Amino acid sequence: MNKKIVLLLLLIVAVVGSYSLSYAKRNPSMLCNDSVFTAKKLIDSANGNQEKLGEASDLLRKALLENPENQYAVFLQARAMQQRGMLDQALESYQKYLELNLSSDYASNYNSAELFEAKGDLANAEKYFQACIVLAPGVPNGWERMIALQLKAGRTEKAKEYFNALKAALPNSELIKKLSPLIPQ
Repeated sequence: MNKKIVLLLLLIVAVVGSYSLSYAKRNPSMLCNDSVFTAKKLIDSANGNQEKLGEASDLLRKALLENPENQYAVFLQARAMQQRGMLDQALESYQKYLELNLSSDYASNYNSAELFEAKGDLANAEKYFQACIVLAPGVPNGWERMIALQLKAGRTEKAKEYFNALKAALPNSELIKKLSPLIPQ
């Protein structure tokens, strides 16, 4: 994997982590027990440490036995699995989270899209990146990934359509300048 993709993925994980923490702070009932709170701290500090991620997963399993519909525990479980390289299990957890959360969470849709793309399932990746654009049209990374996905799949006309929609949604975005050379005219 080239360095730019790895750096982009690390940035996305950092953004999603800070988003989920700020969401949890606004919704303290999500961190309803010590297991979930401790697991969150372990995941945030793991930096790839499999032992910490395993410990976090164990704590989250315990929390989910107590309350299988604890949305935040399901979300954190998905993050831990994704960081452990357990992509299929992470996808299952993100899907469960989206079911519990009525498919309205940007981060889970985005993470699901990334995982489907990593597995080569571009149709599902497109579906979830599209959900990101609908949920948060003012957030550029959903647009960027959708346009990149279209280009990757060789669908230049669709990439142009999304690029034009991006220009309408975010006319002053730096992303337009960044992507402009990539879009065939």
